[in-house]
Amino acid sequence: MAIATMLIALAIFAGIPNLKLDTDGRVFMAADNPDEIISDRFEQKFARDENLAIIVMPKDGEILTPAMPLILGQLLPLGHWISS
Repeated sequence: MAIATMLIALAIFAGIPNLKLDTDGRVFMAADNPDEIISDRFEQKFARDENLAIIVMPKDGEILTPAMPLILGQLLPLGHWISS
């Protein structure tokens, strides 16, 4: 009985590396599904990874001053970047 249990356990553990969890909802839709086509168009238009980096360096080299947050607030008003 113990040998049979060990063989079953080994068979199960041998298959574990082959298990795959796919959390993408696209696996449930065919490529010609109208909902899939609309979803693809929506992602092409709105799901972009566009980044912008702005480097601000004071002339004196000191960035940890009380004035720095005020200066950055004038350069980059958060109201323009945060949508509610």
